[in-house]
Amino acid sequence: MDRSSLKKGIITRPGIEIDESGIWFHNKIKIENKNILYYFKKNTIRIDSDYYIYNQAGKNIEFAVIESVRGFPIFITHVSDIKENILLVGLDYGEEKTVPFENLLYFNDTTLAAVIPEKNVAARFNGYAMSALMNDLGENKNGMVTIGKNNHLIKTARHIDYLNI
Repeated sequence: MDRSSLKKGIITRPGIEIDESGIWFHNKIKIENKNILYYFKKNTIRIDSDYYIYNQAGKNIEFAVIESVRGFPIFITHVSDIKENILLVGLDYGEEKTVPFENLLYFNDTTLAAVIPEKNVAARFNGYAMSALMNDLGENKNGMVTIGKNNHLIKTARHIDYLNI
C-alpha cells in the first residue's frame, strides 16, 4: 500500500501506542487481551514512515493511526526454513511469512530485524529466533553472512528510519 491507499478509507486516531519494549497500549493502558493484540499486529502496516492498523468490513475501510511506535510492533519467534535467498519466519501473532534476505537489517549492530514485505513493517528477531538463525549463518571478513553458497550483506539501519519516535 502507498499513501494514495489512505484516500480509500477513513483515518482514525484511537490512541494506540507501542513502547520501547514492543508493548502495545490503548489510551495509556496496556493491551492485555491477546485476541485484540494479535488482530492489531496482524493488521499493522507501514505507509512511508507512518504506522496504521488496517481494518476492512465490507466496503468500509479504516486506517487507525498508531500514534507512537518507539519499539518493534512485531516479533519473529522462530525460523521455520532457510532457502538460498529467503527465510520462512514465524511471527508472534501466529502467522508465518517469507522474508527475502535483502530485508534483513541490523539496528545498532546488535538487534536483528526483518522487514515483512506485504506489511512494510520491521519485525525484531527474539532471542530464540536469532540464535536459531545464527546457527545456520556463516560470517566472513567482509561483513557478509553466508547461507549455502551465497553471500548476503545485512544492511545496518537506524531506529528512526523504521520506528515512529
